Amino acid sequence: MTTVPPCGLGRFTSPFTAVIIGASGGIGSTLAHELLEHSTVAHLVVTGRNERRLRARFQAFATDPRLTFCEVDVLQEAQL
Repeated sequence: MTTVPPCGLGRFTSPFTAVIIGASGGIGSTLAHELLEHSTVAHLVVTGRNERRLRARFQAFATDPRLTFCEVDVLQEAQL
């Protein structure tokens, strides 16, 4: 029988950068909030089609220097 390694952020021992596409939605914002709770996250870029909505979702982390907002619509090739 094979052993499946444990999942989760505890596996990361070095600081890392993450990008969440669609962070103004429910799943994306929940994932981003979870990432920001961990010290191994050195930088988190959250993207969404509306920067105002993004900032509203992340008010609790407004002063966190690790967080960067990026307004982009991934369906618009010119914005990528």
